[in-house]
Amino acid sequence: APAAAPAAAPAAAPAAAPAESAAANSSRTNITLDVYEAKDDESMTHAHRARTKATRVLAESDTLQAKSAASVADALGDDAEQRAQESKAKSLTRVSAQAAEEHREAREEHRE
Repeated sequence: APAAAPAAAPAAAPAAAPAESAAANSSRTNITLDVYEAKDDESMTHAHRARTKATRVLAESDTLQAKSAASVADALGDDAEQRAQESKAKSLTRVSAQAAEEHREAREEHRE
């Protein structure tokens, strides 16, 4: 009987080894999953930062385009105003010249 007891002890050790091995594998699997989740979180953080930066760049671009359009509109408005003033001045000159001519003709007719 004492000889059978030592034979049972080595048989118990291999049975414990698969349980320990399974626990170690499970632990490694959990660590691996944690690493993948951390990498996914990091990737998502990078993606979020990239989206935020792209949104900011687009907003800045829209702002610059709006400022540019406002500048162009302002310049066109200034140009149109200047042309209107020039046209008004030409019209006044024309009307004044025409009035002066009519006045001259009236004086000449009056003299005759």
